[in-house]
Amino acid sequence: PPPTHQAPPWSVALTTEVRSGASLRASRADLAHARDEGVLKQGFLHRRDDGLFGAAVRLGLAASRRRWYRLHGGALYVVQDAGSGEGAEKRVQDLARCKVVRGPSRPDGHKATASGVLAGAFAFAIVSPDGARLCLQAENDDERLKWVSALRRATGLGEQKDGPEAPLLKAFIEANATCCECGAPNVEWVATSVGVTLCADCATAHRRLGGDHARLRALHLDPWSPLVLTYLTNAAGNARANAVWEATPPAGWTKPGPDDPAHVKEQWIVAKYAWRGFLAEGAGLPDTPRPEDPSEAT
Repeated sequence: PPPTHQAPPWSVALTTEVRSGASLRASRADLAHARDEGVLKQGFLHRRDDGLFGAAVRLGLAASRRRWYRLHGGALYVVQDAGSGEGAEKRVQDLARCKVVRGPSRPDGHKATASGVLAGAFAFAIVSPDGARLCLQAENDDERLKWVSALRRATGLGEQKDGPEAPLLKAFIEANATCCECGAPNVEWVATSVGVTLCADCATAHRRLGGDHARLRALHLDPWSPLVLTYLTNAAGNARANAVWEATPPAGWTKPGPDDPAHVKEQWIVAKYAWRGFLAEGAGLPDTPRPEDPSEAT
């Protein structure tokens, strides 16, 4: 295999046009969501039910319930006219003190073993304090990531960590309080392969890279071991990573900001990691081994 300790010789002449149809469509959808004041997220979701109807859907014997959902004001609503996203709203779930559970698919795209309503791809669930469960399925894995992030913000689960890992997690977040890629203040994800914090947009772009760079974990939803948090705090973090990965951006490249469209952020991330275009000439990549964490198995 080619050596990985040097930047490719063609990296000094990287094009500034790194776009895909998927990234542009995602950017337009996110901008549309942002224009709706107070709406954290909206879009089509499939309802995944327990019982006979849910079993029939999972077996392909019945069509799933695809509806337009909207998240705002601390609650999840379904819009009656699913075709256009317009019309009267019906409250589906009050999100106070709820938990959000993702389906057991691994970041590399392979399915984990599971059964029931959360066994399908792109599934997630909202679990209320009394144990009632609302199971939904996004259109793709990027959309699921964004829905989970938005629901986490609405439920306020970021304050519930109180185990032995809580001080370490708090210290890591305080040291890396803004997104490594664009500087956005609402960090929700960690790219564990490089040890940096990410906003929802940049986490989506990392996920599209595949391989090690798609290893994402939610700061407040996923379990964290003290071993991994100690490693992230002492040997990783945004500043250390950027000192290597953003050492020498070629002329014509500007680091994106929090308000830039998703496709602009994706251009930067693809050039930075997939092309290794901003490494200093002859520079080596970080070589600190990442400790294994059993909780990452799913």
